[in-house]
Order: sequence, then structure tokens, then C-alpha cells
Amino acid sequence: MFKVSGCRLSSAMLLTLLLTANASLANGPYRSDAKAAYEPVFSWSGIYLGVHAGGGFGTSQWQNFQNPLFAPNIIGYDPGGGTLSGFLGGVQLGANYQIHKIVIGVEGDVSWTRITASTACGAGAQCSVDPILFDTHIDRLASVTGRIGGVAGSALLYVKGGIAWTQESLNVHCTASGNCLVPVVAFNVSANETRQGWTFGTGVEYAFGAHWFGKLEYDFYDFGGGTIRFPAGNTAGPSVGGFSVDLTQQIHTVKAGLNYRF
Repeated sequence: MFKVSGCRLSSAMLLTLLLTANASLANGPYRSDAKAAYEPVFSWSGIYLGVHAGGGFGTSQWQNFQNPLFAPNIIGYDPGGGTLSGFLGGVQLGANYQIHKIVIGVEGDVSWTRITASTACGAGAQCSVDPILFDTHIDRLASVTGRIGGVAGSALLYVKGGIAWTQESLNVHCTASGNCLVPVVAFNVSANETRQGWTFGTGVEYAFGAHWFGKLEYDFYDFGGGTIRFPAGNTAGPSVGGFSVDLTQQIHTVKAGLNYRF
């Protein structure tokens, strides 16, 4: 009897264990846990729209000052360089596609800026004896870039590069009476330019939920050198003839932003 009872007891315990294991498998905790280990915390795939704000700095180098209607001996002089600085704010639109822990994408952005520089003729230049100022006002920066990055938890670290444009207002003026080159008149002439260059940047983005993610980004812009032609005119006195000057620019920006993924 003892052996029979023990056998029945063992059979009952085994049956209970089997039923418990079967119920656990039906609920699928092992499958769920294994799946969660490989699922990303946040999917970066999709289209997003956002805003950004920050600041910029750089250099604006004026060279080869050509003015055939002023004194002939100032043709070809280099006024010098100025330091650009100011703030910016704008919007970006992009799309990402995630492959495991790699994210590739494309982004377009535009920033409205107050990045400016004022350059006086440098020491040693012919025009240094005259109070002439060469002003740069960066009105807008824009770019279209490709991006690639890697996912680390809720963060995305990436690099980007592509084409960039700047729209700017340029001004050359002299307000001192009796000492503004030859002819001796105060003058103020302006030109508006859209220039093309290239950009490279890097940054980090962090997901705050199913749709929102923030960003911190550094970008470098190089617009190379180009000849700026100022039309004839003068808003400060008698008309002066048109002239040209070469301008080289490099700009660095740091910006923080917030995006919404659709």
C-alpha cells in the first residue's frame, strides 16, 4: 500500500508540474523576454519635423579690393578679415530608416540668423588710412544632407554631410568726412548674395517617448571664395561706381533642437 500511495503521489506532483509548465509556455514569458532583448527602445524610422536654435561663429575674409573709379593705387589691396558671431533659429524636415542598430537618413534645414561681422581695412593695406568698413550679415543658412548613425539605447549618434547655401547682405561704407578714398565722398553701397558651399556635422539625438526626440548638433560650413560685385550707387552721397571684392567664409554652428516623428 505504501508503494502504491507513493507512486500515486509522485504521479500527481508530476502532472501538476506539467500543467504549470504548459500554462507558462502558453503565456509566453520566455518568448516575450527574448523578443524584448532585441527590440529597439525607440524606432528611428519615419518622417520627422522639428525646430532648432543656437549660435554661430566664424570668419569673413575680404580680399582683392577692386575699384577702378577710386584711386588707381588701391586696386588689388586686401582689406582683411572679420570675426562672425551671432545667433540663429530655424526648422528641419527629415526622414530616417533603421536597420538593426544602424540609422540612415536625409535632412533639410533652414536657419534665420543674426550672424554678423564688421571688417575694417587691416594694418598695412592702402585703405587702412581711410575709415572704410566691410560688413557681413548672414541672413539665412540652409542645407540638404545625408546622415548615418548608430543607436545606443534611446540615443542616436550620427554624422552628416552635404550641400549648403547662405543668403547674406554685404555692405561697404565710409562715413568720415573728407577722408574716404578718392573721390573724397562718404559712401554706402550694398549687395545681396546667395552663395553655395558644403557642410559637415555631427550630433546626438535622444528619444523621450514614442514620437519626440531632442538633438544637440555641431555643423561646419565652408563657402569657399567668390567675387562679390557691388553695383554703382551711394545711399550716403554722390554716386560712386561699381566695384568688386573677393570674399571667403567659414562658419561654425552649435544648435539644440526638438523633433516630432510621425
